[in-house]
Amino acid sequence: MARPLTKQEIILVAVMSIIALGGGFYQFILSPTMVRAEQVKSEVSAMETKIEQIRKELRDQEELEIKYEQAKSDLASFEMLIPNDKEIPALLRELELIADRCNVQLSSIAVSNPINRNTHLEITLNLPIKGEYRNVLRFYDEVTSAKRLIIVKTSNINPGENEYQVSIQAATFMRGGAVDGQK
Repeated sequence: MARPLTKQEIILVAVMSIIALGGGFYQFILSPTMVRAEQVKSEVSAMETKIEQIRKELRDQEELEIKYEQAKSDLASFEMLIPNDKEIPALLRELELIADRCNVQLSSIAVSNPINRNTHLEITLNLPIKGEYRNVLRFYDEVTSAKRLIIVKTSNINPGENEYQVSIQAATFMRGGAVDGQK
């Protein structure tokens, strides 16, 4: 038969039992739970990164939609400035009237054949003018703010004693243009 345990032995067995239970609890319950918690934490971090990426894409898409609407508005404004007709004489007459109003001499306007730009036709204008400095500036201002869209591409200014000789290359546009050729 076994002898009865002493008080110290009972305490030692109790402590060993508690340690064994604690070790078992740690080994079989706490450790797997901590590993799973790390996995969940990693998954949550990955999801947060993905959510932030989706939010950024949504912000980018909203910005693109705003830019698209602005571009549509700009295009509509641009198209309002481009005439439907392909009448060059009216344009030439308008340029002559501007030159007369600005008190500059406009001679031998050269007009290129329309260049097809798919969405519109572009016509290059060579405008040689002579006049006093302030009148030349006024001509520039009136040409670039005319009802019809005219842009100055290049200009060459040669000062004289009392007047300037200016060679302007400008462009104007007309509706038309097509993938299959000029209209």
